[in-house]
Amino acid sequence: MLNLRLFAASLWLMAIPATTSADPASFTCTGAAAAEPSAERLCAALQAAIRDRYGLALHRSAGAEEGGLLRLELKKATSAAVTARLSWQSGAGQGASPVLDLIATDTDRLSDEALADFAETLLSLTEPPLPQFH
Repeated sequence: MLNLRLFAASLWLMAIPATTSADPASFTCTGAAAAEPSAERLCAALQAAIRDRYGLALHRSAGAEEGGLLRLELKKATSAAVTARLSWQSGAGQGASPVLDLIATDTDRLSDEALADFAETLLSLTEPPLPQFH
């Protein structure tokens, strides 16, 4: 049983392509608006979407411009609007979503549900090469 677990763990490590020098099992939230509260909430929503879709718990990399298999590039973030795109880069290639806007029109604050849907949309448009563990 132990050998099977070790084999499964080694397959998992090989399934995530290596990035340059960053930890391949991480992601970063970058950009001028990355420190804004709504940007932090979107980063958390993306982390949850990855966990829900792939069964994978990626950690956030501390690097501002480098790091991770995934990069959430935050162009603008206010309490009522977010502009962002999701990209990935690995030994298997690279990909990126278009830059998307999420704007709350009937309230002054983006809801957690709207941010979760936005994160899921970015993930769907990007299709990063992450293994599924469900």
